[in-house]
Amino acid sequence: MADAFEASEESEELSPQPMRDCATLGDFRAAYGDATGGRSGAVEFLAALCEGTGIPAGANDLCDHAARALAPPTTIAPTTTAPTTTAPPTTAAPTTTAPPTTAPPPTAPPTTTAPPTTTTAPPPPVAAPVVISGAGDDVIDVPRPDGAGTPTVVFARHSGSANFIVQGPGTLLVNAIGSYEGVTLLDDDGEAAQLEVSADGPWTIEFRSTGSVRSFEGEVSGRGDDVVRRNGSGGAMAWSHDGDSNFIVQVHSGGFPDLAINEIGPYQGTVLIDGGGALVVISANGAWSARAE
Repeated sequence: MADAFEASEESEELSPQPMRDCATLGDFRAAYGDATGGRSGAVEFLAALCEGTGIPAGANDLCDHAARALAPPTTIAPTTTAPTTTAPPTTAAPTTTAPPTTAPPPTAPPTTTAPPTTTTAPPPPVAAPVVISGAGDDVIDVPRPDGAGTPTVVFARHSGSANFIVQGPGTLLVNAIGSYEGVTLLDDDGEAAQLEVSADGPWTIEFRSTGSVRSFEGEVSGRGDDVVRRNGSGGAMAWSHDGDSNFIVQVHSGGFPDLAINEIGPYQGTVLIDGGGALVVISANGAWSARAE
């Protein structure tokens, strides 16, 4: 191996022969250490030999060992661990718990109960009157505004100076002298089909519905002949009359009429008069009034 090294020096060329003769870096140092200035010189020579022969890294184990042997030691930089600062423990702020609030139970709004509504059926329509006019004596047909067989209110007016009489079979409605104006009731169950008129001047007769008369409960007044309706409950009524002729009060509440008063001239007295819609027929030649007791 020494001959091979010397031959390399003489030829000033580096030969790979030493690398072929040595299997390990230890063998190379043992064989060429004296010639190259010791073990370290042998390693440096081997590294130069590997570089001169163009052997790439990793191609020869001997060259790799030489390169690692000559590589400067690697200094591991000390790692500085930054001191950790432990934050002081945080104290949670005390929480103040609000006292429980007790809400009052909801109060339902007061309910207003509407007063019961009383529905009153409207009164039936009042039939239009039937008007008949004439002069002197005559016979006229009897219309029935409320229907056949029903009572009929009769209004009569006369402008003469002699007797004025209106009558039917068994019925005397008007018996006056001279001028006349008044109201009476034909309540004969519909028997009269015609009426006889006796007069010396012009006259007018109206056949009216019973729904056309005045209604009262406590008090009523008028003058001359009239027909009124007493509503409500019946009972005692005080009557007065200031005329000088007949003063007659009859009550028609179904069936035969009740004769409550039959006097002549002025009158004051108390009698029972039915209610409930009874028709009260007054015959008088002066002012009259009635008041419930």
